[in-house]
Amino acid sequence: MMHDRDDGWIYLGRSDNIINVGGMKVFPADVEDEIARVPGVDSCAVVGIPDENDVVHITAYVVPEEGQREVVNDRVLAAVRRALPPYKRPRTIRVVPALPTTSTGKTAHWLIRRQETEQRA
Repeated sequence: MMHDRDDGWIYLGRSDNIINVGGMKVFPADVEDEIARVPGVDSCAVVGIPDENDVVHITAYVVPEEGQREVVNDRVLAAVRRALPPYKRPRTIRVVPALPTTSTGKTAHWLIRRQETEQRA
């Protein structure tokens, strides 16, 4: 996500998390910010996952608030359709109980990508 900071610098996020979708660059934080605004969403992470033809698609991993598991998927789909251009919309939304984190408590996007790849192998 791009943020203008008070010191004049622009923060773009980690370059290894940027998703290349058909030649368009997608910053996961842009999509995550929209999903996080959805009622019933506790937390989320967005990663690029290649399909069997190595075409990258956006996948959102969403942790629902207590008791919201059944409705959060439809709400997220409606929100991203309304707020994001087609190339930034997740193709898949996975509702999960928790997101993997690093030792500092940040979401481990790399671990999500690795787990997804291992499950398909």
